[in-house]
Amino acid sequence: MNLHEATELEDEPARLVLAGDCADPTILRHEGNYFLTGTPIAYRPGFILWHSKDLRSWSPVGNALAKAGGDIWAAELAEHDVCFFLYYFELPDKLVVIHAKTPEGPWSAPHTLLAPTDLIDPGHVVAADGSRHLHLAKGFVAPLAADGLSLIGPPRQVLQPWKIPSQWRIEAVALEGPKLVWREGWCYMLFAMGGTAGPSTSHMILVARSRNGVDGWCVDPAGPLLRTTRRSEQWWSRGHGTLFRGPEDEWFVIYHAYRAGARTLGRQPLVERIGWTNDGWPRRSMLPPWRDNTRCGSQAANDDFQSPVLAPQWQSFAQSPTRIARCRSGSLHLDASEPGTFLGITAGVEKYFCEIEIAECPLGVMAGLCLFYSPEVYHGLIVREGKLYKEIAANHAPHRRLLEQVSLPLRLRVVNVSDEVDFYWRSPDETQWTKCFFSSELSGFNTNVFGRFLFLRPGLVARGEGQAVFSKFKYELFAKPESAQWMTLPQTPRDVQNP
Repeated sequence: MNLHEATELEDEPARLVLAGDCADPTILRHEGNYFLTGTPIAYRPGFILWHSKDLRSWSPVGNALAKAGGDIWAAELAEHDVCFFLYYFELPDKLVVIHAKTPEGPWSAPHTLLAPTDLIDPGHVVAADGSRHLHLAKGFVAPLAADGLSLIGPPRQVLQPWKIPSQWRIEAVALEGPKLVWREGWCYMLFAMGGTAGPSTSHMILVARSRNGVDGWCVDPAGPLLRTTRRSEQWWSRGHGTLFRGPEDEWFVIYHAYRAGARTLGRQPLVERIGWTNDGWPRRSMLPPWRDNTRCGSQAANDDFQSPVLAPQWQSFAQSPTRIARCRSGSLHLDASEPGTFLGITAGVEKYFCEIEIAECPLGVMAGLCLFYSPEVYHGLIVREGKLYKEIAANHAPHRRLLEQVSLPLRLRVVNVSDEVDFYWRSPDETQWTKCFFSSELSGFNTNVFGRFLFLRPGLVARGEGQAVFSKFKYELFAKPESAQWMTLPQTPRDVQNP
């Protein structure tokens, strides 16, 4: 996978693990290996499993969920008796589990643990007496069967919300995200409060501990272990954390946060080093987890579609990619649908460009390259019946602007510089790009405006009845788009106004 520059401030103790959205990160250490996944919401396949041995170099090893009936929220990746489990919440009202013999899969079909329920964010623990339990949002806990595949009792409340000072700026109380680990006879629970979106200071991580891992919890009297305290920090809404041991048995916390001023990138996974007080409470060490780190893993890469199997970076919106997309000898065949089929990647940086070539777009099909938040919120270039359009939708009927007559094959480019966006196009045998005269600003394409905890993805779209054919996908990042080097990328663009 590509590497992204991790440009952290000198006084910032957190380090980015994987560039781009990996919300509600859940991490598992198993026999010297680390496995990481995050909340997929509406994207499929869900729960891409990332593997690392050093917390710095990550590669995808599979995915755990091909399809689901609703949006998927925060999961817990757990291991017990040489079996792996993913506990998660499926909207609108189901607590679900899947399991596998290895993290790489294959994973079982989903099995409902509890429905209807509003108790989200399961956290697995083996109690002091060896029994298994799921801690849930709102401070509830429910007993699990020995095989971990069913509940054997109703949820009960064992933890009350911590009293958030009234002068703090938060989104909600929202006691959620319990994550549990044992250390020196204590079971520690990290839990989140304050709301995962909203103001920059909303989210926070608190700590409670118990001798049995089930009830009798005592909250750290020092207050939050970690939170964004001011808007000027590099990361906003830090929360939903998990304590875990590193490769040399040192302690870390992994959590998610928005990069300041870049909510369109989603909630990104960060790691910090943790120390311990004499009386056994965790504290931020304020030392970076590694000092020589300059790069982090990327979730996106170029794709020539030569492999018969779709690369793991591609995810579709609410559909199984294997049902709608097929790779054939260097081309991607994407089934069109209404209101549209979207296949996208996760871009983890603020400055990048993507390119794709449209090889075929038959009558009755619209095909293009876009920046996509949801089927109702997107912006891109669309080809239809020999005409090129710029199209934008923001919870309203799409607004479509005719740019010019075109012929296929046609190469499209989107350039995103901190949510300021430009589109280009050219035929494959041309060297000069044509630039759309009208630029856009898309910083509002985030969950605070449109909800659902989604983020802005570059990707391909096909709408109508039939099949569009794409080839030669390119994704690159850049540090200084205003430099002379950047200006050579589109060469000397020909600006085109509405003809």
